[in-house]
Amino acid sequence: MSSKNTPNTGAHELPQSSPVSGEEKGRVVCPYCTQKINYLMTMVVSFYEFHIESNSTSVISPVSDEKVIFYCPKCGAEIATTREEAIEFLKGEWDTIEEKKK
Repeated sequence: MSSKNTPNTGAHELPQSSPVSGEEKGRVVCPYCTQKINYLMTMVVSFYEFHIESNSTSVISPVSDEKVIFYCPKCGAEIATTREEAIEFLKGEWDTIEEKKK
């Protein structure tokens, strides 16, 4: 499975298998802004510690793993934190975000 990079936005459209029943083909509804969407935006956040040592040498050290966030392209709300969750959401396999967070 490959993702399609949307030019100039950094957005990744994840592949869809079948349309959601009762929905416009290839569209799901964002549970936060209720807009119909067919892709999620992706952001990767890295956490580093930056400090200057006594000899004026700067040091940058990773402090934790990267965090991946998939969010609504319309309102910016966080939808998923894994590729698998993002694909499930875009396939319409979630009823609500609250259901998934249980």
